Amino acid sequence: MRKYVILACAIVAVGVFALYKLDEMRKWAQGPLPRTKMKMIALAMHNYAEAHGSWPTDLLDDNGRVLLSWRVRMCEYLDGQPTIDVTLPWDATENEEAAKAIPRSFRNDDFIDGMYPYGCRTQILGVFSSDGVWNGEAKGNVLFVDGQPVQCVWAGPPYAVLWTQPLDLSVDDAKRLLERDEYASNPEDRRIQHVSLQDGRVTSAPFEWEVRFSSGNGETESE
Repeated sequence: MRKYVILACAIVAVGVFALYKLDEMRKWAQGPLPRTKMKMIALAMHNYAEAHGSWPTDLLDDNGRVLLSWRVRMCEYLDGQPTIDVTLPWDATENEEAAKAIPRSFRNDDFIDGMYPYGCRTQILGVFSSDGVWNGEAKGNVLFVDGQPVQCVWAGPPYAVLWTQPLDLSVDDAKRLLERDEYASNPEDRRIQHVSLQDGRVTSAPFEWEVRFSSGNGETESE
């Protein structure tokens, strides 16, 4: 009897292990892991900056109203440009189909494909100063990781937004999330899991981070 119990336990263990491996293979088959996607975004941003002389910005109308996220500008450097009307805001009915066509580079492969809006959300958020420019590009508080200004973060699922939506994090927002993460006992519970830096590097939590004040002339000092 004991032999049968041991055999049954062994079969169950093998089955559980096989299911785990199948799940891992499924995730790999769906696309690159988050850190790899962050590297792709960082490279695309540098290619954009080289071509245009600046980092990508949100799309505005003639009156200065924000229409679409900077992420839309990245499409031609990543997965191709979806059909999107850049003269209309992100939440216009005419742009709903474009929102559903989320580029793979911005997608969380664990979200359910085809489910709108959840499957069309991205966890890749930019970090901006209080006056709306990229972190480290203007006077004010600058968030640093490993001595470099943070450019983008891979935030936890609760912070995901529609990829066309012009919604990101301020320096203060990112700082608050990192402060909370210092008390996270489970790495998967971290609110910021990966960051891309201004020099193109990507690093993962836990981070050595700090906020410094920039006078706008390239000099910074700790808070």
